[in-house]
Amino acid sequence: MDSRILTAEAGLHRTRLLLGLTNGAAVIAWADARILELADVPAALIEVAVTPPDDLSALRHALLPLADEIESPALVEQILRDVAGDLVAGRRSPADTTTVLSQMRRMLPLPSAVDAELDGLIDTLMLAEVGIGASLHEATGAVVAWAQAYSTGARSAAG
Repeated sequence: MDSRILTAEAGLHRTRLLLGLTNGAAVIAWADARILELADVPAALIEVAVTPPDDLSALRHALLPLADEIESPALVEQILRDVAGDLVAGRRSPADTTTVLSQMRRMLPLPSAVDAELDGLIDTLMLAEVGIGASLHEATGAVVAWAQAYSTGARSAAG
């Protein structure tokens, strides 16, 4: 396996843990599977596999030597697509999706256009929840429309 694939996968798991999009057991299952596949297993991967699944901070710390320190544009794009796909598939509500998108704005290096777009969606939904501006139905519809565009590839973080 190409080390860049392992780096990308570790970064994706690390970011998903940060945003609450996965759990420790799933990360450890990934590490266990990679250990079985690799001829030359990095010590850091073994560290991930033996980390308690309920200690998410320790798991994120254990993943860091395997991942890039700064989330790449491709990783951010993948997370945006995953979050959008979860909403479209009904695995996450518009309100929960908005919470994740808010976390992404605070914690990840988003392109400025994406940051501004998410800011507008989040503000509109928050104001609608207290009866200001757009109706809650319209604001939720805007979040769903955004998610549909991202999940189908009609829209991307690159523009």
